[in-house]
Amino acid sequence: PAFASNGYFYVYYTVDNGNEDTNPRTVSRVERFKVGAGGIANPADPARKVLVGSEGPAPTGSTCPSSTTSDCLPSDAYTHSSGGLAFGANASHLWVAAPDGADPDGAGDPLALRAIDPNSLSGKILRVDSSTGAGVPGNPKYAAGSPSSPQSRSWAMGFRNPFRITERPGVGSLFVTDVGWGNWEEIDRIAGSATPDFVPNFGWPCYEGTPESSFKADYPTECAFTGINPLHEYDSAALDHAAIGSTFYTG
Repeated sequence: PAFASNGYFYVYYTVDNGNEDTNPRTVSRVERFKVGAGGIANPADPARKVLVGSEGPAPTGSTCPSSTTSDCLPSDAYTHSSGGLAFGANASHLWVAAPDGADPDGAGDPLALRAIDPNSLSGKILRVDSSTGAGVPGNPKYAAGSPSSPQSRSWAMGFRNPFRITERPGVGSLFVTDVGWGNWEEIDRIAGSATPDFVPNFGWPCYEGTPESSFKADYPTECAFTGINPLHEYDSAALDHAAIGSTFYTG
């Protein structure tokens, strides 16, 4: 928002692991750059900073193991890498929409359960400080002693592929377009103010839209909850269109 005075711009990207044809496992990052002389960003500029996703891929297992201190945005398949990135009315806060990073094919990748794991950044809507990448006081589970933990950064959870995110002007509520798995595309509305110690759970992977998914029966312990219903959902199998837009026009 203050680009004219500070030259900062923000990029949400997936790291090229150099071997994506045989091993798609990698990570995503949210990074701040600064335009320098001649309108070019210098990668060596000290103003450059990784805000979210400073950790690289783990040597074995899933890209980003669950951890109370994890700073890792996984991409364990060929899709669901990166998501929406937006500023709200408060220019010091950055919204980050993190996909689940799981494989969309087959009967259901158990890594999708990261979307409801409080110690993972995956499948979450994050609210972070645009200068440091840490969570923001006022987030539902913000802890001053661990401001960069997944819980301190999380605003909402239970998303599959939140492709775009926007804050409704003048209201502050958040709207998310979440791309579905087999059938249901959804638009979710999240309150603009948090309830302390309560992270809204929009259900994925135990729910796809309002209906229960196969994960509900396959993982009864992890899925022993009722997700928040979408504001709107539609059958993508019938329309063959993904929910990827998220912009308000106010005239």
